[in-house]
Amino acid sequence: MRGQEVALHAISNWSSETFPIAAERYAFLSHFEVLIVSGERKLAKPDPAIFELFLQEAGLPAHACVFIDDNAENIATASRLGFKAIRFSDPETLRRDLGALGLLGVQSTV
Repeated sequence: MRGQEVALHAISNWSSETFPIAAERYAFLSHFEVLIVSGERKLAKPDPAIFELFLQEAGLPAHACVFIDDNAENIATASRLGFKAIRFSDPETLRRDLGALGLLGVQSTV
């Protein structure tokens, strides 16, 4: 997979009131092609509906997506829906897990 581009997307349990403030402050939030903000959509993780909404908007099948989160319930839901789910615990473990999927050294499309 080295040299291929990978799109970055996000599903966030951010409130609709505070997300615009964060978006102004944190430039990385503009790096996501599809960003589902729960407060704007009136859905929240781990509700499967927010994952399904993401898949619909991204036009992707779950098995083509890697979902990373630190919450066990969110990981369980994503996994049940067919996502490759990685529970974040620390940067080194995440680096190893992404490497095992062939995703390190890959350019994002954003």
